[in-house]
Amino acid sequence: MTSGTVDRRQLFEEVVTMLVEVMGEEVRLAVDLTPQTTFEQDLGIESIEMVAFGEHLRNRFGEHVDLNDFIAAMDLDQLIGMTLGQLVEYVAGRLDRSPA
Repeated sequence: MTSGTVDRRQLFEEVVTMLVEVMGEEVRLAVDLTPQTTFEQDLGIESIEMVAFGEHLRNRFGEHVDLNDFIAAMDLDQLIGMTLGQLVEYVAGRLDRSPA
């Protein structure tokens, strides 16, 4: 793959689908899921849900998409403010760099 080949809109929808699988359908009713939606403040995601979500990402996109690595590089403020859009950009970047 070459840089920029991942469809961000489609990827966002896949990520949201996985998030709903982990957190439950009610999250769609409670929160307007946009790229600006934060995991901590808007979603209130629990640590166990984050682990399960990371597993969904890895199962769908491969070992090179590692949520733990992504969040390990953040300081506390960045982690608290992490958005769906930032995660989608991380995943897209990893997919763009992965071998075809």
